[in-house]
Amino acid sequence: MTADSSALPVRLLSVGDTAWTVEFGAGIDPAIHGRVLGFCSLLDTLSGDGRLDGVVEWVPTFRSVTVHFNPEQADAMALHDLLGELATKSGILSAAGCHWHIPVCFDAASDLRNLGLLPALWRYGEEEHRPCRPPMPFAAAVSPALEVPARPTLVVVQSESFFDPRRLFSGIRDDLLSEYDALRARAICHGPLAVAAWGANTVRTEFAFLSGLSADSLGVHRFNPYRRLGRQGVATLASFLKQLGYRTICVHPYVASFYSRHRVLPRLGFDEFIDLLQLLRSGVDDERAFSHMQGDVRIAAQFPDLFQQIAQIGIFERGCGSAVGEVQRVTADGGFVPGGRCPGIPFHGRDHPGYDHVLLQGRFDDQQFRC
Repeated sequence: MTADSSALPVRLLSVGDTAWTVEFGAGIDPAIHGRVLGFCSLLDTLSGDGRLDGVVEWVPTFRSVTVHFNPEQADAMALHDLLGELATKSGILSAAGCHWHIPVCFDAASDLRNLGLLPALWRYGEEEHRPCRPPMPFAAAVSPALEVPARPTLVVVQSESFFDPRRLFSGIRDDLLSEYDALRARAICHGPLAVAAWGANTVRTEFAFLSGLSADSLGVHRFNPYRRLGRQGVATLASFLKQLGYRTICVHPYVASFYSRHRVLPRLGFDEFIDLLQLLRSGVDDERAFSHMQGDVRIAAQFPDLFQQIAQIGIFERGCGSAVGEVQRVTADGGFVPGGRCPGIPFHGRDHPGYDHVLLQGRFDDQQFRC
């Protein structure tokens, strides 16, 4: 508050024949607003005592108050003089501001409807900077009873494009996914797994599997857990296996910096991260087109060599299948040259152009299980 703003002369402006606006200043200033609050407090007192006959209501702003009255019950000029006198006697009040918390539910569609785009983004940004310390299922230290000398090799495959198209209709051959069926037949247990995302953005599923954390426990970090939360370090299945004596390796057929995995995965407990460029240098012919659909098969084919090098190993192999069959030629120096579409395989009896690709994709996906 400044002396000048608290001593500014009051102006009364006519608003038609039913209102007066009392101006305490021309700018936004806490001292001016204090005079507004003091004036409104005095009007409250007089109105409660019945000494403001004809006054209907008053509407404050940051620097003025507009007083509405009924001209049949109050004389306009007499009210003018009264308001001018009250404005000089009202004094200054201060009021503590309120901090309003706008809730979000992290259902993006619902938050957009309730808040709008910019407020929702602002609130999500605020939530991202709040501490997030969910209970971590893999944070407990390993009991000595679990430290056994024999450690079987563990392999986890996340193939984002894999699904069983035979559920679509009966015209698909039963042996389309023969390798997958053979694995299921030998499995101790099998079945669907609840995941955090469908389609794209499978980094959410990747993190959920590794950490064991549900989306509800992550708050805003559910949308991209590697953006901030993962960099803080999270206890995961990989870090748990390290305590058991495993060496943990993540193999991902894309550039290491995608989703900052080269920074995040070591914080999640991985000893080594093999990305696309390392795969190209270690055995994949960099003169051939590296198809997303063929890439998973080539990666899986290199697992036996890894097994021979390391006796106890935990591998998390993340396939990067393509839903539309885009092919890219990747050179060892990291350059990407867009290629063409994968040629379709005719599928007689169906005229939809996507069916042939679905079956082609399924065949490629199934081959990684044989490796």
